[in-house]
Amino acid sequence: MDDHVVISMVANNLGISMLPNLVIGNARAQIQALPLEPNFSRELGIGIRSYAGLSPAAQQFIAAIQEHINTF
Repeated sequence: MDDHVVISMVANNLGISMLPNLVIGNARAQIQALPLEPNFSRELGIGIRSYAGLSPAAQQFIAAIQEHINTF
């Protein structure tokens, strides 16, 4: 249930795991990450009732996510 524990177990030769790149992050120095064949992807979304009703922090979060997505 804890991704860091899973990565630690793999790093200590206690098994293998399938994790998304977002979870692996900087752990690549500790483990060997191999791509899946064929490639696999998924879509993530943000659900809101009304953009106008969001807090300024939530609006900034959505703007930051949209900016990050546009870098791909």
